[in-house]
Amino acid sequence: MLVAQVRYGQGQAHAWEQYDLDTAEGIKQLLADNGHSDFDGLVEELRPIDAVLPMETHLFSEGWSFNLPPGESFMAVREAGGKELARVTGESGRIVTSQYQERFNYSVRTLKRCTNGEAADYGDLLASFSAGLASIEGFINYKAGPRRDKLPRGAEPDHKVSLDFKLDNWIPALSAGHPIDKREKSWQDYKEIRRVRNERESHPKTSPYPISGTIFCKQLNQWRTGIAMMLLSLHAKTGRLAPPELVKHAFLPDIELVSG
Repeated sequence: MLVAQVRYGQGQAHAWEQYDLDTAEGIKQLLADNGHSDFDGLVEELRPIDAVLPMETHLFSEGWSFNLPPGESFMAVREAGGKELARVTGESGRIVTSQYQERFNYSVRTLKRCTNGEAADYGDLLASFSAGLASIEGFINYKAGPRRDKLPRGAEPDHKVSLDFKLDNWIPALSAGHPIDKREKSWQDYKEIRRVRNERESHPKTSPYPISGTIFCKQLNQWRTGIAMMLLSLHAKTGRLAPPELVKHAFLPDIELVSG
C-alpha cells in the first residue's frame, strides 16, 4: 500500500523526474529525502484505516458545497475557454466537478455502512456495487475526454457503448496499448460484482436468492479488488494520479464475520 501511495498517489506529481519509482530503492530514497527514513516505521504508521501518506495532497477534488445569498448571486464552473459547465443560482448547493470521484466516495460510504454490526444491510452493498461500477465508467469517460468520438463504438444499438466494451477497447487506446489483464483477481471480482449488480440491483428478478453472513463478507471483500483495485489499476495504466483514499481502499484488510 505504501509503495502504491508513492508510485501512483497525487503527492508525487513530479517525483518521476527525480526518482526511479519502479524500484524499491527509488521509493525509499524519495521517502528519506522527505523526512521518512524509517520505511518499516512508516508502514506501521499507515496501518490505521484512515491513515494516508503524510506527503499526499489532493490535486483534484470531487466538488464543493457552498452557501449563496438569495437573489441573482450564483456559483458556476467554466472550461478554460469560457464555456459554462454547471451553475447554481440564488441558493445554497453543491457542484460536483469529478463524477467518478464522487461516485467512488459514495461507494465507500455505503460499504462502511455494511460493517455496522446488526444494522448492516445487503441493500447498502448493492448500492455500493452500483456506485463503484459507475465510478469506473466515469473514470474511463473522463480519460476519453475529447477523444471519445474517435474511439471504437462497437455494434451496440442507439450508439450505446457498454462498460465492458470500453474496458476492452478504450483502455488500450488510452494507455499506450496496455490492455487489462483478465487473469488478475481484480478482473474476476469486477465481473462478479457486475453480475450481482445486474441481477439484484439494476434488473432484479422475481426469484429468491440466499445471502448468508459468509456470502455477505465474501462480496464485501470483492469490492476491494473488483472496484477499488480495478479503479487504481486504470489510474496507473492511463497515467492519472490517484486520490489517496482510492489507494488506501485498494488495500483494505479483509472484512471478517465475527459471531459472538
